[in-house]
Amino acid sequence: MTNLFLHIGPPKTATTSIQAFLSSVQSQLMSDGVLYPSKGRLEGGVSYRVIERGGPVLMTGPDIAHHLLALTLRDLVEGLSAECCWTDVLDEMKSLKPEAVILSSEYFSWLPEECVRRVRLLLREYSVKVVIYFRDELDWQLSRYKQNVKTGSYHRPFRKFIREEYLRYISYERLIQRYADAFGPENIRLRSFEKLRRQSAFEKDFIEILGKDPTRYLGTVREVDKRNVSPPDEVINMIRWLNSVQYHLGNSRFSAGFFRRARQSVFRGGRAYRILRRIAKPVCGRPTVRQQDVRFLQDLNRQWLPDVLDRYLSPDERAFYDINY
Repeated sequence: MTNLFLHIGPPKTATTSIQAFLSSVQSQLMSDGVLYPSKGRLEGGVSYRVIERGGPVLMTGPDIAHHLLALTLRDLVEGLSAECCWTDVLDEMKSLKPEAVILSSEYFSWLPEECVRRVRLLLREYSVKVVIYFRDELDWQLSRYKQNVKTGSYHRPFRKFIREEYLRYISYERLIQRYADAFGPENIRLRSFEKLRRQSAFEKDFIEILGKDPTRYLGTVREVDKRNVSPPDEVINMIRWLNSVQYHLGNSRFSAGFFRRARQSVFRGGRAYRILRRIAKPVCGRPTVRQQDVRFLQDLNRQWLPDVLDRYLSPDERAFYDINY
């Protein structure tokens, strides 16, 4: 039975870097018997209308990840069905007959239980290994928070974010359990984000998961998406203030464009950044994370974290989290 590595992220765990690498070595992987399918991705020159929480957005290809496979399972892409999308990628896999296949999208981590079971059914002819990168909970939630603020979709403090979002968004406990229930605990490959970030070894680690020699892929040139870089607290506080003003004024076409440009100016250290730093330095200088936020996450994690780490991490990675927790 062909091995299939289902990389599900979650978001903010080096997914873009890994996907950019896999896309850049796609031909080399195929020569080693590993398929990184072209189907299931956003096609070049095609715009897809995707339904998100804030309303419809246009996503345009080409893309480096298999986002369409996950999005269509939740009927979030107008005019494209899951059946059509998955048939294309499964046909590609069957026609090329590789030794192994990789499917990668952080949107897989958003799937509810019934959709995960559907993925298991669709991939029933393959031996599926689910790859998940485990990131320190506080660091992960803070990175997610800053991304939401940076894009203009959030204006509340971090403590409000983790109380609103933690239980209804992705939690590692429920994420791992959903996929373990569908594919079996023995097929979960949990990897330490902190350890690999310290070593700058995400791409090397993924090649090793495939059972291939990483030295064959060293030195590969790739472009990493710098838009995912988390800004410092001062910049986040400025952008959050702009988001709050926009929220209370309403989101007209004029105001949306004005505040988008203002956020970009702050992020790049432009005129808006200099003005806000001059008139609101005491407020903007406050730390994003407070002690009560740390305690909140620690109390939640204490209920499940030790069992998950003991079960799914190797001893050297488990020792790393003993230090950090």
